[in-house]
Amino acid sequence: ADRLLADADFASVGSNDLFQYLFAVDRNNVHVAADYVPDQPVFWRVLEDVVRAAERAGVPISLCGELAADPAQVGRLMAVGFRTVSVSVRLIPGIRQAAREALCQKGSP
Repeated sequence: ADRLLADADFASVGSNDLFQYLFAVDRNNVHVAADYVPDQPVFWRVLEDVVRAAERAGVPISLCGELAADPAQVGRLMAVGFRTVSVSVRLIPGIRQAAREALCQKGSP
């Protein structure tokens, strides 16, 4: 990530593609879709490592995919350092509310 981000103006992590790459699990394949469970510690460590690499490079980073659109994961995404997600317009209010709730739980206004 450090080498890629040294030449980038911005970065966007595709959570679906990253998970499929790391675990060889295609969420659209009926034979392995049940294994598409993003609650894997190594997956979250990779996300955090990429965010830290973007911070070191001074490059803005965002996340897209199923994970970005899941209000239940917003707090965890914020905890690893994501501040921007890309989601369908109709999902924005729920994601914003989840972000507010995560900030309030953390003690921020």
